[in-house]
Amino acid sequence: MKKNNYFNTVKFGNQSAKALIGMGNLLDAAEEKIKLKLFYSALIDVDKAMAVSDSYGPTYYLKSLCMSGLNNYEEAVICINKCLELDPDYPEALIERGNLLQKTLNYGQCILDYSKALEQEPNNMDALYNRGYVYLINKKYDEAIEDFSKVIENHPFDADAYNNLGMACYYKGEINRAVALLYKSLELDPNSNALKNLNLIQKKKK
Repeated sequence: MKKNNYFNTVKFGNQSAKALIGMGNLLDAAEEKIKLKLFYSALIDVDKAMAVSDSYGPTYYLKSLCMSGLNNYEEAVICINKCLELDPDYPEALIERGNLLQKTLNYGQCILDYSKALEQEPNNMDALYNRGYVYLINKKYDEAIEDFSKVIENHPFDADAYNNLGMACYYKGEINRAVALLYKSLELDPNSNALKNLNLIQKKKK
């Protein structure tokens, strides 16, 4: 979770400072619980933190993750929008909103959110990979190829990136390159979707 200078820019008395430390501890605990997919328990911590201050963007980010984990996507979108209202340049929140909007097929806004996250963090692989995927399913193959190529430059053992890059090349008509990339994906991960895609290519050749 993003750490910003919120605690440094707001002046508190002794009691408020103590409460704010408690708030930070609650958010740290919630973050760890989210990693373990303990979303109900994490949500309790987040709500307690929100009772201390409801003007801290990352709190809404964590609440959005909880709601998404509980399949309450409508509430998750409300929370992530509130987070970005408070902190418009929060890369993790931009990526999370992009992920949520994929579920509603709002691909144009997805791309805008991922792109803005990449303006803040050009080497954010989550934003790059997810934008590449949205480009791929929207038949923007040149853009998808560019994004997945950058992912592989930074993570040369990412089987999924090779698979998606291979399919972008295939749909663009670069068959030989596509096949080589799909075999590379299988080499890295025998359970990759590349096997299914290679079979698809072979059937279309017949």
